[in-house]
Amino acid sequence: SYNSSATPSFGAYRLLVERITAGAIEYDDTQTLTFNESVFGSYLTFDASVGDVLSATVTGDGIDTQLRLLGPDGNVLLSDDDSGAGVDPEMQNYTATVAGTYTLAITAYTPAATGSADVTLTRTEQRTLAQGVLSVRLDDKQPTETLTLDAVSGEEIQLEIAVTSGIPNDLTVQAAQNDEILMD
Repeated sequence: SYNSSATPSFGAYRLLVERITAGAIEYDDTQTLTFNESVFGSYLTFDASVGDVLSATVTGDGIDTQLRLLGPDGNVLLSDDDSGAGVDPEMQNYTATVAGTYTLAITAYTPAATGSADVTLTRTEQRTLAQGVLSVRLDDKQPTETLTLDAVSGEEIQLEIAVTSGIPNDLTVQAAQNDEILMD
């Protein structure tokens, strides 16, 4: 999609629709993408399992880019413009909720912009409460984080949460097991 803030004008327009081919990216791999007048965006696919914690960084070489993560159903799960270094987008610690093929869509902020960008995809282990005291930072770019805990039936669990900044009323904690919500 492309939205223009330019003043609308009247007259004939030409719409070009092209079939795109997605490339592949593996975990801990970097792909270099090139943008020019005929290449406005690139799409990289990868497979993820439930619980995979995913991060992607885009490092542009003189080009402003945007990043979108599409789920296996093709819906946009998140998008980012400039939360990385400079005008670079990034995605940090997204937890896959369904298994399947995901897509990173990287587009030039301005159509016909020229330059290149390196895209790196990483997968980390899901953090667990068994690791001890954990800090979680939530913001507009990372509004949720999933933590795991192994327990046995009937075991009492005490969870202590301290909000160090922000408004405590904005925090929601949910406990679930096998898609069944135990606490909300």
